[in-house]
Amino acid sequence: MFRASGFKPSNSSPKVKNLDLLVRTAIAHKELSPGVAAQVNQYRNGKLSCKERRMIAVLDDAIASGHITAVEMPISAAVLRKAVCRVG
Repeated sequence: MFRASGFKPSNSSPKVKNLDLLVRTAIAHKELSPGVAAQVNQYRNGKLSCKERRMIAVLDDAIASGHITAVEMPISAAVLRKAVCRVG
């Protein structure tokens, strides 16, 4: 699938491969789902390698240029309270 898009497979560590897959998924679908955004934010909050910083920069550039649209799921206050009560 990615070869048709011009992407090359990665030969990096599993952590880098996971971020690579998240970025490729967002680019391929032209949207950033809330789940993918949450996972990418976990990477942002950690110590990043040079390659990981580049991948996040590519994702940020694609979002800024409008190639990728961030998908937001509206959550009502009642649904949020239920979710918090279940976890807590």
